[in-house]
Amino acid sequence: MDLSKFVPLTHQAAGHPDLLESEDSGLFAKLTNRKEVEFYSRLNSNVSEDKPLGSGLIDWVPQFMGVLTPGISPDLKSQGAPVAAELEKKASVQPSSDKQYILLENLLFGFSQPSVLDIKLGVKLYDDDATDDKKERLGKVSDSTTSGSLGFRICGMDIKKTRKEVHEKWSDYVTTYQDAHKVEYLKFDKWFGRALDVDSILEGLDLFFHHNELPEELRNIILSNTETRLQLLYNCLLEEEIRVISGSLLIIFENDSARWKKKDNQDSIVFQREIYEDDQEEEDHNDPDDEHLLRENCPLSKLALVDFAHSTFVPGQNYDENLVDGLESLLQQISHLKDNRQI
Repeated sequence: MDLSKFVPLTHQAAGHPDLLESEDSGLFAKLTNRKEVEFYSRLNSNVSEDKPLGSGLIDWVPQFMGVLTPGISPDLKSQGAPVAAELEKKASVQPSSDKQYILLENLLFGFSQPSVLDIKLGVKLYDDDATDDKKERLGKVSDSTTSGSLGFRICGMDIKKTRKEVHEKWSDYVTTYQDAHKVEYLKFDKWFGRALDVDSILEGLDLFFHHNELPEELRNIILSNTETRLQLLYNCLLEEEIRVISGSLLIIFENDSARWKKKDNQDSIVFQREIYEDDQEEEDHNDPDDEHLLRENCPLSKLALVDFAHSTFVPGQNYDENLVDGLESLLQQISHLKDNRQI
């Protein structure tokens, strides 16, 4: 597999540019570093089959598939394989093998009309080895946003556009785009999240979960399942001796009511992913019937911890308070929104 088989990610709530997905939307690729690759590799090597589903960190992160190195292999060049000009250009300025794309499952695979929320966790947003300028810059971001006051911050979100108007006070932070099926979405940029404070954070969260045309029953299911997943992830992280700086949570749910109806509104709390064995034939993965079945079985909503470029395992040093405290604060806000919804 090479990067010529990837296209720009359609629904990117936040994050760096140059995020890619495979043409069949099954895989996700982004520029990575050695730290992130080592984190995923070690996490995969520590999987315990005895743990109940949802009790291990592996259940809350995208499935790791490997890495791809930017550039065109000699074999591809000799065969005259077509490669996107933009990727060719990027590869030419990234000759070092240290620059790689990490290959992960695409968390949006199987969703027809997804809403996506990206939340940055933690008060501290920089590594200890960051430059003084970066520490100062990110320190100011934390101090002036809910990263500092609540331990988490909305970095961006994409929601399906509806006939309901978004309050005009948010208009400066919103743009509109269409996906390949001409479905319109509202994209809220990072400045939307930075404009929120302790008093308005619930309004921001409510906008994500309730500014849609789904029946109230489904909204309640989504919010309740999100709360349960956060609690499970919280319990899990209390047992993990890791440090995750500037990690994010992705919360995704389906707006296509037809998918909900087809699955009788049954949305599993923790999705049992399809794991391929190393010795499976590649053609088995590409079977159209298998792909259709995988799409049909995909969840209706999900939650995942992502972005491990500044993450490491720290045996004997207990859990990550910066990460766990931020998650606990978010859980409290989600619980309040579910139980009271006083917006």
